[in-house]
Amino acid sequence: MTFWNVFLAVLSGIVAGVIINLVLVAIMNFRFQNRAIANLKFEIDFNIGSIDSLLEEIKKYRDKIFADSIQTYVGYFMISQVLTTTLLKMFDDRSIYKYMNPNHIAKLQSFYKLFSIEMERRANDQVTWAKEHIKESYAKQHVLGQITVWENAFKNTKADLQAVKERFELSKKEIKRQRNKQKKKQI
Repeated sequence: MTFWNVFLAVLSGIVAGVIINLVLVAIMNFRFQNRAIANLKFEIDFNIGSIDSLLEEIKKYRDKIFADSIQTYVGYFMISQVLTTTLLKMFDDRSIYKYMNPNHIAKLQSFYKLFSIEMERRANDQVTWAKEHIKESYAKQHVLGQITVWENAFKNTKADLQAVKERFELSKKEIKRQRNKQKKKQI
């Protein structure tokens, strides 16, 4: 064997190895993205169910206030009990930006801010405050106003999550077409 025969054999082996490696990485990334999207859809469905539970809890709370029996209300607003693992991971690796426009990203960020441990504490502190002050003339209207604010925020967030979920259900071609339209509008 001559030097060139050995050199070409080694070179072709290296090139083939690089090509195979690139193809495998592309396949793994594709599968990872599909899995992440499926996980995010699951999280969104779970979170919509959590919002429905919170809306039911608000209804029970409002009913107790109207019946003047708030002292017997024993519910708890578990606002922070939402799934965000995949969402945060997709924000960290910036893959969310492939699928979402700025409007949808803002909806996801507002969801994340609203469903925090701080909001859970504030909501449940409000219930405690209401139980202590409900006999005062202004308290009932104040509490009912606060309930309306919570209810509207939860309903709006539920609608936002449903819009985000619908966005993920669009085909990749549709997302690309919408992105191109947005770019043309900006120009």
